[in-house]
Amino acid sequence: MKRFSTGVLAIAAALLLASCNVTNLGSSADAPTDVVVKAGDGSATLTWTMQPGVQYWVFRAAAPGVTTANWTTLPEARAIINSTSPQLVTGLVNGETYSFTINARVDNGPGGAGSPALAATPRLAGNAWSVGTPLGSSQLNAITYGTETDTTTGNIVPHYVAVGAGGAMYSSLDGLTWTAINYAVGTNLNAATFSGTVFLAAGDGGSMLYSTDTVNWTTRSSGTSNNIYSLTTNGSTVFVAVGANGTIITSGDGVTWTARNSGTSQDLSAVSYCNGYFIAVGKQGTLLVSSDAVTWTAVASHTTADLSGVVYGLVPGSGSTAGTRLPMYVAVGAAGTLITSTDAATWTPGTPITTGNLAAVSFNTQFVAVGSGGGIFTSTNGTSWQQQVSGTSSNLTAIAHNFVTWGVALTGLSPNLVSVSIPIANPTTPGSPNGYIAVGAAGSNLSAF
Repeated sequence: MKRFSTGVLAIAAALLLASCNVTNLGSSADAPTDVVVKAGDGSATLTWTMQPGVQYWVFRAAAPGVTTANWTTLPEARAIINSTSPQLVTGLVNGETYSFTINARVDNGPGGAGSPALAATPRLAGNAWSVGTPLGSSQLNAITYGTETDTTTGNIVPHYVAVGAGGAMYSSLDGLTWTAINYAVGTNLNAATFSGTVFLAAGDGGSMLYSTDTVNWTTRSSGTSNNIYSLTTNGSTVFVAVGANGTIITSGDGVTWTARNSGTSQDLSAVSYCNGYFIAVGKQGTLLVSSDAVTWTAVASHTTADLSGVVYGLVPGSGSTAGTRLPMYVAVGAAGTLITSTDAATWTPGTPITTGNLAAVSFNTQFVAVGSGGGIFTSTNGTSWQQQVSGTSSNLTAIAHNFVTWGVALTGLSPNLVSVSIPIANPTTPGSPNGYIAVGAAGSNLSAF
């Protein structure tokens, strides 16, 4: 537990004030009376009614009864200045209870008394699902998550993109409220990905679409007429698309594509970038691995079932590796097929997850697989799986997880310090809390945050 002495706080206050040349202080303001805190995955979201001209600070600690007077004496104490509702607080430990309070000020004045402390216990996302309003009637085949930087404010703007049959395309800032993308495609779109700066969507006949903002899209030539079923990227320098008849094409920018020799004529259903490896899976247990996306090697999957999804995650160690996180590769497919690997080279069949077909699998803080009849299954280690209640009987075809953005929280500063607008202390606009979005038949979409 880290504690801060009065002397340290005084020095921090003096340095902060001096560095910003603040000479006129404002006044304190009443704390909000309607604060609500909702636990998330490694996070909590605070909401309250903001008043014009009032600045808010959020305080949290891994202990009950945090106040603006005692917070620096409590474990995992943090403060986020110039907070806005809703405020996403990240970096929390699942299963550990935290308390939160908010105080307020006007014109960078000293903070007033804090709101009554509220408690929340973060937990894994993926175990509780909410069904969204159907996005049209077309089947949605793929979903991805990415961000862009607002050129005016500098804030990070999150985006989900879902695509499907007949060229259906939708975007969302939070995974809950969706807007149709007005771009005429006319062919089925089966895949989507985000590289860090570029969104791509692809589908039947080798169709390929390119966008940097999810609003304006451009058709690109993929160089193939085969159907494309899946896209992935290493996040910076390589895009990979796979599809019918063993198709593999790659690109360095999402614009110019080059065909690669896959060594198979089997349809490839999914590709994923996994801890330094590109892994593609497909019909009759086909499994290909590449370290550079150029040269592909067939690896024994020890199954003849059609494989439809593959992902990489870190799982808790046990025994001599307890307290560490270990690599785990997971692929799923028809009739609940499960195969796993710790090195991407040697794969082991596991007990089928379900009797239904599984279409896709994702990992953020746990593995989540989706499939026929609204089936959703979760696992923290990749080998033992639990079915979750999805709330739908629609076939689910794809799943994506997000990541969050946050500002830097200050530690060890007095709550009565003036709130100063320096970059390190101001939170950026937060994305959605950690979670998953699944999509499927008849525009079905589900969220778990």
